[in-house]
Amino acid sequence: MKRVVITGLGIITPGADNINILWDRILDRKPYLTRVQELEISHDFLKKEGVAVGAKFGNIRLKDYMDCNRLEERYDTTTKLALIASEQAIIDSKLSHLQKDTAVIVGSARGNASSLERKIIEVADCIADKVPLKKAEHIRGASLTSSSSIAAAVSRHYKLNGMSRSISTACTSSLNAIGDAYKQVKFGESELVLAGGAEAALTLPMYIWFNLAGIYAPAAEIVEASVRPFCKTRRGTALGEMACMFLLEERTHALERRAKIYGEILSFADAIDSSPKSFEALSKDGIPYGDVLKKVVSTANTDPENIDLVIAHGTGTKSNDEIELRALDQLYTNSKHPLTFSLKGITGHGVGACAALEIAVGLYAMNESTIPPCANIVEVDKISPRQNISVGITQKPIKYLLKMGSGFRGYMSAMLLKKGCG
Repeated sequence: MKRVVITGLGIITPGADNINILWDRILDRKPYLTRVQELEISHDFLKKEGVAVGAKFGNIRLKDYMDCNRLEERYDTTTKLALIASEQAIIDSKLSHLQKDTAVIVGSARGNASSLERKIIEVADCIADKVPLKKAEHIRGASLTSSSSIAAAVSRHYKLNGMSRSISTACTSSLNAIGDAYKQVKFGESELVLAGGAEAALTLPMYIWFNLAGIYAPAAEIVEASVRPFCKTRRGTALGEMACMFLLEERTHALERRAKIYGEILSFADAIDSSPKSFEALSKDGIPYGDVLKKVVSTANTDPENIDLVIAHGTGTKSNDEIELRALDQLYTNSKHPLTFSLKGITGHGVGACAALEIAVGLYAMNESTIPPCANIVEVDKISPRQNISVGITQKPIKYLLKMGSGFRGYMSAMLLKKGCG
């Protein structure tokens, strides 16, 4: 079996279009959540009116970031973000060219949501007004709005003919995409894989849905500070659009070309918790989630005590943050958790793309030997006697990083990474 390393990294968010800018914002605790006025609506069934918070792209243009053809200008924002982040990852890897059989795996919970919603409305309006449908245009529209078209767009842009796959497993989508990419390289199916996630899901239906579920954060007095993971006064999450892509590479191949290596993926595990009746919750005792954490650590043949940093899913919702800490309790039965960090106070919740971006931040932290602070914590909620929430900047070597992820319908995933590849 092969060893798998990360040699290229690309990100794009509304508040930072490269990892250096994002890192500075994290250390300075400067969230980029803002008012999203187009979502500030009043509906009786919502029983809510006021300020809507999130991080949303405006009209993002591919040609501002990369060479593109006219067809790509028709792409949904999600697909554009995947292409931009992929381009950055390839440039960052310093590969002169991608092998034709390079695989592409992109995770996205909602796919090309905004384009799909727009196309549905267009078709419905045509039917209602008895206007003839333009067959070719709507067939193309149906193709470009599907989730499968995201990875396909990346493969086609770079003229790749390797495996190409879009994955949708709720908020674990990008973590599972990277996990699948890891297996592709580990078992010799691919030498190079572009993998990560993209999401532009801050649409009116999603905003309403999260409100109905009771998990969308109401605006705080300081709007930017509305999302507060692990804080005693947390009240919910807010959506943030984003993309992050990596180049995963077989270790020997990377060493032969003297590539910069961000880190090595040691293991990946995922499962589903089918026991809770509520679609948004995992088992409150954290046991099934803890089992996934135990599996990813044991598969890597290491000890939980070797882990220096945990990057949690950390949504800022009441149940998620509690369950994550209880899951860590299953792994650390008699000792304190490693320092635990959540990014979502800065970026908002990137749904299917959030885990990839959080891994990028974790890799940066590793290489900077710096554990960043969670943003917007007024007072840490004391959930577990063994919890260890990062509330300040900690300078220390980070050799092992654990990334946790969970999603609606009970999805659970975890990945263990190591600094360098020694």
